[in-house]
Amino acid sequence: MSILRTISMTFVVVVMFVFEVAVPTSEAKPQRQDSLQIWLSNNLINLDASNARLDDVLAQIASKAGIDIRTGGEANSLITLSGRNLGLTSLMRKIYPNFMFIEESGQNGAVTRKLYLFGKTSSTMPEPQFTTTSVTDAKARPDQGDTTLATNGFGQYQKHASGSSGPRPAEHVPDELLVRFRSDVKPEEIEALNDQYGATLVKRIPQVNVYQLKLPQGSDLPTIEKAYRQSTLVENTEMNNLLRLPKAIPNEAELGAQWGLQKMMVAEAWNITTGSSSVTVAILDTGVDANHPDLIDRIVPGYDFVNGKEGIPDDDYGHGTQMAGIIAGEGLNGAGISGVNLKCTVLPVKVIDANGIGATTDIVEGLLYAADHGAQVVNMSFGGYTYSGMLNDAIQYAHNKNVVIVAAAGNEDTDTPAYPAAFPHVLAVTATGPDDQKWPEANFGNHVALAAPGVGILTTTSNGGYGYGTGTSHAAAMVSGVAALLKAKNTGYSNVQIEKQLQASADDLGAKGRDTTFGAGRVNAYRALSTSP
Repeated sequence: MSILRTISMTFVVVVMFVFEVAVPTSEAKPQRQDSLQIWLSNNLINLDASNARLDDVLAQIASKAGIDIRTGGEANSLITLSGRNLGLTSLMRKIYPNFMFIEESGQNGAVTRKLYLFGKTSSTMPEPQFTTTSVTDAKARPDQGDTTLATNGFGQYQKHASGSSGPRPAEHVPDELLVRFRSDVKPEEIEALNDQYGATLVKRIPQVNVYQLKLPQGSDLPTIEKAYRQSTLVENTEMNNLLRLPKAIPNEAELGAQWGLQKMMVAEAWNITTGSSSVTVAILDTGVDANHPDLIDRIVPGYDFVNGKEGIPDDDYGHGTQMAGIIAGEGLNGAGISGVNLKCTVLPVKVIDANGIGATTDIVEGLLYAADHGAQVVNMSFGGYTYSGMLNDAIQYAHNKNVVIVAAAGNEDTDTPAYPAAFPHVLAVTATGPDDQKWPEANFGNHVALAAPGVGILTTTSNGGYGYGTGTSHAAAMVSGVAALLKAKNTGYSNVQIEKQLQASADDLGAKGRDTTFGAGRVNAYRALSTSP
């Protein structure tokens, strides 16, 4: 990627623009032919351009805003535009839709921003429109710029003095306890112990022999758990912990073309296989918009463990629909987007509620359901920092049924293991940008298996829409799509073979060989499919 203009500056606060400039006090003069004037006011852009070259406009933005601008294509279009009080995102939407911001932190703690421009590479995306008049963005705020929301992070973190992140104390369902009784214990003995503490049975999960118990409101849960654990009738206990979807934070990443597919050489992989409807990917998440035009032919009925309903679970949060589009969005149809896998079947399993939170019991049951209903790949783009032996047992159960299990590493820039990603037999995926650098907020550590594109990922959204998202959730979905391609290439591949092949064929990033930042490297679909395990 060539450098169009590079002006390096240090940002002392995270705002889009930092220069103090004189603001014209008089009315703007009428535009002349072939004219260009750009100035900043309250950290927002004002622009008058008449038949100005795009590269000249970008050069002045770079100079005045103190931002690196890089392009991979020509920028010779002519622009006629009059705008006032524009945030940079709003302005770029008007003059060059195929763009993305990357925020980078140097070793000295300085923060810089780079603006990447990409040539139009997808026939499904509209051509940029460069002629506009009288544009005003009165709502843009100088302290943040104009932003869109994307899902990022596991929502349980705090910054330490070192600048790294760490998990907050665990959350759990109030007044509930998960107990595994010894296999030789008689039902009447279990009932007597439960009666002693006023516990009632909510459900039993037979595959992993877990009893979900409800205690009287306000019970001293730690004391009762200790008592159960010390009983000779009991093998193990734990709280019914809560896991979270990524938190919603401002995300300025926007990109017209689906750069992640290009980076992973997915189009080249499609020359080998575009997938198969006989391969099922279970998405354990918030449900899915089954009427979305890019998903309607991919979805089969699943189960809603949050509300206890069969069928296709509605997506009341939006995250599951994003994952489904990345994995299996309808491709080569002249509209919308292309998923990584153009033909796989999606089994939606709702384990996360409308607040982005899921209980361990629902997630355990969801994973067991997916394994028992023919899923060859399971995507879990959520997590928490509390170990659960019962969730680990469910993962072992699915692994023994030949399921490839993929999970997001987490979005707190920490090496603290997040689960389910850090369990054995799970491919933990971190996120990278178009420059093959780790996304600054992505987790890392010895448990990370792979990296995948996860910045400014275009995908499906609820109510038939499209949008951009950033995070290890999106990167994990990329890997799940490639795993399903491998299974389609050869249905005889075992889950272990697919897991090893994804890592052996990855593009090595960072330090030579496997490392704690990128794992085995960034996934490469073509290399994975063009060689054998």
